[in-house]
Amino acid sequence: MNKMRLTRDRKWGFQFFPYHQMHMDNELVKGWVSINYLTDGETMYWEYEKAGKVPVCGKDMLWLTIIPDDKQRCIGAYFLPNRRVSTWYIDVIDGVGMDDDGVVYYIDKYLDVLLTPQGDVKIADRDELDAAYASGELTQKQYEDAILEGERIVEEMATDIAATEKFCSDVLDAFEKEIADDVFTVFLDVDGVLDVFDPAKTVQELLPEPVKYLKDFVRRTKAELVMVSDQRCGSPAQKTSEINKYLEEHPAIKRYVILDDCNRDDYSGDENLQKHLVFVDALKGLQITDLLEACRIMNLQ
Repeated sequence: MNKMRLTRDRKWGFQFFPYHQMHMDNELVKGWVSINYLTDGETMYWEYEKAGKVPVCGKDMLWLTIIPDDKQRCIGAYFLPNRRVSTWYIDVIDGVGMDDDGVVYYIDKYLDVLLTPQGDVKIADRDELDAAYASGELTQKQYEDAILEGERIVEEMATDIAATEKFCSDVLDAFEKEIADDVFTVFLDVDGVLDVFDPAKTVQELLPEPVKYLKDFVRRTKAELVMVSDQRCGSPAQKTSEINKYLEEHPAIKRYVILDDCNRDDYSGDENLQKHLVFVDALKGLQITDLLEACRIMNLQ
């Protein structure tokens, strides 16, 4: 069986995109819920008998994942930009956990159910389930439970597909109300991040590639940019104080990163801020690897 992280950072590469997770307990659902906002990317399609060619990921789509506490399933609802579901991919699972970095994962028990609003019902990977049982990887009970859960998914979710879509839309609305004030913020020190210091020049020039990387990152993550600098603050300690002051004045900020070359301050005097720091090599300027680290920090807060 495979461990599947809800950030979808391994198979799908969604680590560039905003990710939110929470355990919800309301009249709609009790269980883990997450959202992957696909703010960019190439559109990919799956083919169905009734629905035809269906987009499953692409720019301005989102993935809603629901793992009810009392069921052995992980419901993936793939929403189009118009907030209608294009398809569902429901994994039969064998448990839920959380990695050391705080990301929720589930254990995939091979069997999957695919649905569309047009009425497609497809059972996938039954051969993998059978092979796992035959090899001894799954006990007879695990095997039988997986088949039974697949039958329940079809009965409970495919019988009234309109009700299934409404349920998913209502969960999405409730989730987004909870995170409505959550604004991802990037504290940016330009010197050494968007330029490489040249002592022969009075005025430093911004490097095209780091500027492009940052522009794409802000667009993808829907971030707000806040400038910080030793040049303005006068000292590294003052810069740290101003970041903390800004956070105090904007309590809605829960997720943030600091992009800094740390020329005179590695933020070691403030352990909390240091956890949000992405150190940029001043001899190179901002790199893709720096932004991958920024995404990791963003999606774990």
